Amino acid sequence: ERIIDRAPNPSSHLRWNELHDREFLASLLSRPIANLIGVSLGTASGGTVLFLEHELDRTESEKFLEAIADRLQPFTLALDRILIELQLKFASVQWEKTFDQIRDPIAIIDSDFRLLRSNSKFGAGYLGERCYQVFNERNSPCDGCPLTNSNQIPSVSSTVRRGDRYFSVHSYPIESGLGQVATNMINHYVDISAQRELFGRLVQNEKMAAIGK
Repeated sequence: ERIIDRAPNPSSHLRWNELHDREFLASLLSRPIANLIGVSLGTASGGTVLFLEHELDRTESEKFLEAIADRLQPFTLALDRILIELQLKFASVQWEKTFDQIRDPIAIIDSDFRLLRSNSKFGAGYLGERCYQVFNERNSPCDGCPLTNSNQIPSVSSTVRRGDRYFSVHSYPIESGLGQVATNMINHYVDISAQRELFGRLVQNEKMAAIGK
């Protein structure tokens, strides 16, 4: 017994030894398929078919189907739930991997500085921890953190320091769409250490040029 999602041509509720079904399974399983019953479940997956390979004759097959007919509906509901959960899990994993591919640290933070979600560049696996503990190993919010003001205006940016690195932090409130004040924010951290160092050199060169004059 095998469950095959989105089998070709699910045109009827019950199919007996149809050629396209046998060819489909033979190609999938790399072996010949003999007697086959296809039951279209009509689930949320968009035409899921339960295939039953068997050695029963037509009379025995009909008796078998009568015996399981009352069980098909709860089975279909259970399968619906499994497929929906798999789809949600796949979407979640895909979303997580997309965030992890971004080179900049990104975190979703609530108004109490607790991490709701973050990518690997920020520090994954610290949900519920304070963002400043994970990102900067501090016991209090980072100097210049925009979080306290990001729910007052559409977005805000500031600069914070982590060790010898400097980050421009862009904070965006997550709107609920219900007219409520945003309590969760997305923080995007951009490393600007190289730019600051270059700017510092430029300022120093201008000072030296002024002294020379």
